[in-house]
Amino acid sequence: MTITAISSRTITVNTPFLYKHVCVIENYGASDHLVMQAEVGLLTRNIKVMGDTATSAIGKYGAHLMLAG
Repeated sequence: MTITAISSRTITVNTPFLYKHVCVIENYGASDHLVMQAEVGLLTRNIKVMGDTATSAIGKYGAHLMLAG
C-alpha cells in the first residue's frame, strides 16, 4: 500500500485493506480498562517486545503476543 493523503489523524491509502483492523477499549469499573489493538506493519528489522514495569509490580494482567506469517 502507498499513502496517498494525510489529513489530521486520517491516513488514506491507494488500495483497501484486506482484513479488518480493530481497536477496542473495554472498561471494568471506574478505573480498570483493557485496550485491545495491534500494530500492523512490514517487519524488516529485529524487534524487542517488553512489558512495562508497573504491570509486574502490581500483579495485573500482563500481555500476550500473537504472530502470524
